[in-house]
Amino acid sequence: MRVAFQFFAWFRNAPPYQKAILLAILIGFATMITFVLLEYQEDRFTSLYIYPDSYTHSQGRGNTSFLYGIRSYERDRTAYTLQFFVNDRLVGQKDFDLDPGKVIEERSAIDISNDSLPTKIQLVLSSGAGSYEVHYWILGTAPVAAFSAKPTQGKEPLTVTFYDNSTNSPSSWAWNFGDGTTSTLRNPVHTFTNGSYSVSLVASNSGGEGSERKTNFITVLPNVTISAVSQVSQVQRVLLRETLTVRDRQSILDIIALDYYRGPYANDLVAYSREVFSLENISNAEPEPGYEYLLVKVLVKDRQGTTPIFVAQASFRTCVKGTNRCSDAERAFITLPTFEDKVISLDDSSSGWMVFIVPVSEVIDLAYYDSSGLPAGYIQIR
Repeated sequence: MRVAFQFFAWFRNAPPYQKAILLAILIGFATMITFVLLEYQEDRFTSLYIYPDSYTHSQGRGNTSFLYGIRSYERDRTAYTLQFFVNDRLVGQKDFDLDPGKVIEERSAIDISNDSLPTKIQLVLSSGAGSYEVHYWILGTAPVAAFSAKPTQGKEPLTVTFYDNSTNSPSSWAWNFGDGTTSTLRNPVHTFTNGSYSVSLVASNSGGEGSERKTNFITVLPNVTISAVSQVSQVQRVLLRETLTVRDRQSILDIIALDYYRGPYANDLVAYSREVFSLENISNAEPEPGYEYLLVKVLVKDRQGTTPIFVAQASFRTCVKGTNRCSDAERAFITLPTFEDKVISLDDSSSGWMVFIVPVSEVIDLAYYDSSGLPAGYIQIR
């Protein structure tokens, strides 16, 4: 007390400049102490973190999993509360104590099967010193689009049910049926008329979109009328001036005539060939405008008057008369059947019809090729 009294007595009687010096020293010392205390206070904190490479999300099982860590920098053992939120909704809580400098790391899984994407996963750690938050978003994985349908072919009108088989939980669908109509239903039902249709699906969710397109997926055949089917009776027959010979290892067959049909109902008849004809070769190609199908059946006899043992083959190709406009270089083969226990007569014929695509109204030369691959003759078809 005596020292303090003497100091205040001196300070009262000291010159002004000495008072100023002393005050400056005292202020500087107080400032230094304040900075030290503030820095010491700032060192008191707790860190909360989620490992960036630990997020997993299973859309099939509807849960998300992650690895989180907590490190304490407090001076004393501290009580904490850790809360788990999904889209700001509390879904879980954990209370625990942590010693200074200690670290805990744990993996946690949260059920999000009832939450739509995008989903926010949030962790909030609270203690007497404050609160800390980390979070991440689940945007989802883009769908892998896939679909099926039933039926995919038939007569018009054809009603088809489409089924979405996409993975990664799409939330929206965009269908294009190839006939100018669309749908946003998941499993739509659509009715098609005559034609071939390519169908596409775009499946989307918050993670992106995926698409699938199936070319000529739906095939609808015309509903052939009785008048069209009746045209079979108008098949024309051409007798050959000179027979065309087909040889196999033990028999010789002569092609003596052929039946053919081409006309306004040819395309429909080919489409319904299983009801009208038995076709040997059916091309996936369809006649373009100005073209039509030509159906041809050959009639044969056995030159030797005996039953063939081995089946013979003949091959044909069509060309427009007087031009080099011919069908594909790959010729149409027709198998001549084995005729058992009798001599082949005029009305015995091949087991099926050949089909060609030819220009409408053009005169067609039907070329026959022998076993060496060279043309052996032509048959004119009008």
